[in-house]
Amino acid sequence: MKVPQLFLFLALPVISLANARECDLIRVGCSNSWYPVSFLLPTDKDKATGIAIEATRMAAKQLGLSIKFNCVMPWARVISAMDTGEIDMLAGHYLTKNRDKNWLVGGTITSDDVRAVYKRKELSIHSVTDLKNLHGAKVRGAKNGDIVDKYTSGDLPDYPMSEIVDYDQLLDLVLKGRVDYVLRSKRDALEYIKMYGLEETLFLSESLTVNPVHISFSKKSPCAHLLGRFNQLFEQYKETGIVEKLSVNATQAYWSGAEISPLQPKKSAIN
Repeated sequence: MKVPQLFLFLALPVISLANARECDLIRVGCSNSWYPVSFLLPTDKDKATGIAIEATRMAAKQLGLSIKFNCVMPWARVISAMDTGEIDMLAGHYLTKNRDKNWLVGGTITSDDVRAVYKRKELSIHSVTDLKNLHGAKVRGAKNGDIVDKYTSGDLPDYPMSEIVDYDQLLDLVLKGRVDYVLRSKRDALEYIKMYGLEETLFLSESLTVNPVHISFSKKSPCAHLLGRFNQLFEQYKETGIVEKLSVNATQAYWSGAEISPLQPKKSAIN
C-alpha cells in the first residue's frame, strides 16, 4: 500500500545556535494514536507522524538539531519522563496546573474538542454533568482539561471512571458494552467512526471542552533553552498555513493504512 506524502519540502533556513553543542539530540515523547496530533503509521509502526510530530521535526531541522521520537512509551510514563528529564520534549499535550508548574510549557500548535463517545443513542450527552451515573473510560495518565477532569478523575462516586494503557482499545470498550462512554477528541473519534463505518453505531456528545494542544520542554532537559526558538517557529507555521497543510497530510496518512484495528473497515475507506 502506498503511503501518501507526509512531509512538506520547504526551503527553510537553518538557524545557527551558539550553544547547540549542549543539545545535539532532542528526545521527544509523543502519543502513538492521537489523530491528527501524533500517531504511528498503520503501515509502519516505527514511523510517527501528525501535526505536532511534523512541526517539531521541521523546527529541529531549521535549528540544525537531531531529533528522536518515542511514541511507544505508555502515556503515564511519558508524563513521568517529562518530570524527570528522561525525555527532553513532549510533542502534543493538554495543559494542567501540575504540567504548567513542572514543565516549560510552550505555545499552542492546534486545539482539540473533547467529546464523550457512546453507543446508546438515548444517553444524549450534552455536558459533562450528563456523565453522572455513567461508567466512562480514558487512557491512564490522560488529562482532558480542568473542567472535564473534575468529573472524570474517578474520585467522584457518581462519575465512575476506568483507565486503560492502550489508547486503541478505548472505542472497543464502548462497542462491546463494557463502558457507557469514553473520552476522545472530536477529530480523532470522527475519523475512526468514518473509517470503520460506525456512523449509525457510535455517537458523539456535545463539546465538553476545547483544549489547546501544547508542545513543551522538560525543565531538567539540556535542550530547555530552545523553547523560545521553537515557539517562534511554531507561530510562523500557523501564520503561513503550514499547520493547516500538516493537518491535511495527517488525514492522508491516517487513511493510508486502515488496518490499525482488528475491526474491518469499509472497503471505500482504503485508498
